[in-house]
Amino acid sequence: FRVERGEILGFLGPNGAGKTTTMRILTGYMPATEGKAIVAGFDVFDQPMEAKRRTGYLPETPPLYPEMTVREYLQFVARIKIKGVSSSERRSRVEDSMRRTRVDDMANRHCGKLSKGYRQRVGLAQDGCGQRRQHAAAERGDEIDFDAALNERAKRTRLVRPSGTRAGEQHA
Repeated sequence: FRVERGEILGFLGPNGAGKTTTMRILTGYMPATEGKAIVAGFDVFDQPMEAKRRTGYLPETPPLYPEMTVREYLQFVARIKIKGVSSSERRSRVEDSMRRTRVDDMANRHCGKLSKGYRQRVGLAQDGCGQRRQHAAAERGDEIDFDAALNERAKRTRLVRPSGTRAGEQHA
């Protein structure tokens, strides 16, 4: 299948249909047994670093450092992701990303004390701190309606970065 820039793609199907496997292959976490996976023009296995530089993966439960505050965590991530800009520009991007994903009200709260919804927003804010073009997200269908999840995730992602490709999965 092919997804063009700006399109939103969702995987829908029963358990065992290959939704998670496809996401893992596209993000380079699992090798394909046959075929090829190309992301932004780069083969995810022949040129994994180039593909990964252009891909973000947001799991259902983002891996956050519980002892860090939201702001500390996002500043930490920004130092890793954003190269070639001043520290004041990185701080500005972090603040902007927190505002756009509506986690600025929790900026000084420890990540370990956040609700699941806020943790997911911090994951989106983290993605907004970088310079990626594709965004992949995992969402469990038993917790939220698939269409609503994809629309909400896409809306939040557009708030973070107005262009790019988004893919999501639902476990039916």
